[in-house]
Amino acid sequence: MWSSFTKDEKKLFIFLLVLLCLGAVVLPYIDGRRKVDIFTARGSEETNAAKPERRGRPTASRGSDAPGRASNLLDLNTATESQLVGLPGIGPVRAAAIVAYRNQHGPFQSLEDLAKVHGVGKATLRSLEGFVTVGVSQQETSSTASQDHANKTIGFTPSPPSTPLTNPSGPGSGTLPPMPSAAVLDLNAATVEQLSELEQIGPILAQRIVEYRNKNGRFTNIEQLDKVPGIGKKRIELNRHRLIVR
Repeated sequence: MWSSFTKDEKKLFIFLLVLLCLGAVVLPYIDGRRKVDIFTARGSEETNAAKPERRGRPTASRGSDAPGRASNLLDLNTATESQLVGLPGIGPVRAAAIVAYRNQHGPFQSLEDLAKVHGVGKATLRSLEGFVTVGVSQQETSSTASQDHANKTIGFTPSPPSTPLTNPSGPGSGTLPPMPSAAVLDLNAATVEQLSELEQIGPILAQRIVEYRNKNGRFTNIEQLDKVPGIGKKRIELNRHRLIVR
C-alpha cells in the first residue's frame, strides 16, 4: 500500500504525522501552563481582597492605651463643635446638640451627663470612653478664684466643723456645748451675698440662682436648683443641710 503512494504524497503524509506528534506533546504543555496562570491570578485576587482597606479619617487614640495619653483626651466643657464631630458616633447634628446643651445648662459634671443630650444614648457613651474627659470649666475656675480672693481680702476664713470641746480645768471637767452651725438659707429670700457663701457656690453661681428665681418664680423644692446652669446634683447635696424652701 505504501508503495502505491507517489513521492510527494509520502512527504505530505510524513509531514502531517510529525505535526500530529508535536501537537500531542505541545498542546498539553500549553494547557497546563494556562491553568497554572489562572490559578495564580485567582490566588492573588483573593489575597488582595482579604487585606483590610485603610481609608477614612484616622481613629483617635484611646487614653487608656498608655499612662501618658490623658492629655490627648477631649474636654467636653471646652471642645468646639468641629472637634466633637471627629469623635466616634458623634456627627454634626449630635455635636451641635452637645454644644447647645452645654450653653443652656452649664458645664458637664461627668461623662454620664451626655445621656441628657437629645440623640446621645448608652451605646454612644460606651464608644466615647477613652476619648473624652470632663474638666473644670474656665468660668467655674474663675468663680472659685474670685471667691478665694474675696475671702482673703476681707480676712474671712472658713470655720472648721463644730466639734465638742472639753474643759479639763473647769468644775466637773464636762463637755462644752457645740458651736452654732452655719445659718440656714431660704432659697426664695436669700441674697447673692448669702448664697455665695455656700459650698462651691461663688458670686457667679449665686447670681445665676437669683436670676433663675426672678425669671421663673419661687422655688418649690431644693431639687429645682439642678435647673440652674452650673449647679448640678453634687453641689445640691453639699448644701442641702443649709437650704430650705418657704
